[in-house]
Amino acid sequence: ENGSAEPEPSLEVARDDEGRRHYFEGYIGACAQAIREGVKLRGYFAWSLMDNFEWQFGYQRRFGLCYVDFNTQVRTPKLSAEWYRSTILTNGDNIQLPNNDKEEHIE
Repeated sequence: ENGSAEPEPSLEVARDDEGRRHYFEGYIGACAQAIREGVKLRGYFAWSLMDNFEWQFGYQRRFGLCYVDFNTQVRTPKLSAEWYRSTILTNGDNIQLPNNDKEEHIE
């Protein structure tokens, strides 16, 4: 389990969270590499599904795959949520991994 705390002051900024997507892609790719090397990794969890109060940052930074408007409680999936959904549905087939000068997908 891990996540990326980002300063996202508005929905417009939060929706395009390409940095978070790259962060997760790097970690999930590393998990795939570890599995190929024999690590018995059983799962991975993105922190967190929704923006929330964080002890270190309060409401200043957001971790969620879904943006939460704290005044209305309306939740809006960010681009990273859509990417993570696709990653789950394709078993990681949307992640390219380098392997000895050739590209391969997670198996």
